[in-house]
Amino acid sequence: MTLIWTAGIEFDLAGYRIYRDGAATPTAMVNDRDTPVFLDFDVRPGQTYRYRISAFDFQNMESPLSEEASATVP
Repeated sequence: MTLIWTAGIEFDLAGYRIYRDGAATPTAMVNDRDTPVFLDFDVRPGQTYRYRISAFDFQNMESPLSEEASATVP
């Protein structure tokens, strides 16, 4: 599963956190402000997954979560 989103423009943006299926802790992190892409290889055919993304800065302050996006693996 490939997630792609619009990169943030804040000068102190450090990266992004990806939350899957309502998890309270991040499923993954992208530590590159200019690469708003995440490949989720831990998926199963026929399953639907829900994702939300947040941005974080160099002081580890986190933005609110994005709207939820979902997709079903073929």
